[in-house]
Amino acid sequence: MNAVRALRFGEFVGHRRRFFENEGFAFAEIVHESHQHVPEHTHFDAHFIFIVSGEYRTAARDLDAPCGARTVIFNPPGTTHRDGFSSSQGRFLAVSLTSERFAQFRSAGGQSEEAVGFRAGQITSLAAQAYGELRHADPLAPLVLEGLALAMLGHADRRRRRNSRACPPWLLRAREMIADRYATGITLTEIAREVGVHPYHLARAYRQHLGRTPGDHLRACRIQRASELLQRTHHSLSDVAAACGFADQSQFTRSFKRATGVTPGVFRNDDWNVGSGHACDSDKTVTRRRA
Repeated sequence: MNAVRALRFGEFVGHRRRFFENEGFAFAEIVHESHQHVPEHTHFDAHFIFIVSGEYRTAARDLDAPCGARTVIFNPPGTTHRDGFSSSQGRFLAVSLTSERFAQFRSAGGQSEEAVGFRAGQITSLAAQAYGELRHADPLAPLVLEGLALAMLGHADRRRRRNSRACPPWLLRAREMIADRYATGITLTEIAREVGVHPYHLARAYRQHLGRTPGDHLRACRIQRASELLQRTHHSLSDVAAACGFADQSQFTRSFKRATGVTPGVFRNDDWNVGSGHACDSDKTVTRRRA
């Protein structure tokens, strides 16, 4: 098994086209080509990714793969993943925070501890503005970029707080049940019965508070576990399919390719998992968090 790659502050897998660093933030435009491969890696610094073009696969909460342009992803410090583009080419803006900057955010009450995604809302508009500032910088760009980055942090944590307050305990139990029993074929009716609500109410609340359906969450758990088994074991594809709750290898292959953009066999291939992922001085893309 290959060692997990550690990326420096502001570093990502891809070609860096533009880069700017100021007051504890780094802003980079990263372009990824189909021949560049994304190894499993760890980002020790917190960062945002703003997808400009291409289809991106990620394990971030509240996102179903693949996600497209104008998607924003936040990764906290210490994120280990393998997120990346499933399309032949992609481009994104990366906004990285130094450990000191993130500590200031935490001291002010911010507690973003998990990778989370945003498909719409003011945070996506802020990220689009930051991308425009980086591409057409003028003397005021440093001040504007710093303000936009801080605003993005605030919006990300505000949603976390709103979801935490509004999410009822029974819904959190339902989410834990899916995470624990995804491989057993648990049904919506069974979950609803155990947490004491009607299946329709469960499905509606799940999407309202958690940003996806129970089925989407269960499928994501299976794909995540399958990814780990493919990278870390030599089990046959049929054994991996069975271990993760898929009906058979054929269903596993279809589901895995739909979620990641590649078949399980290609994903397991050394060229895909390790390859020559060329990290440019400032590529900070969210790469398989597990991407």
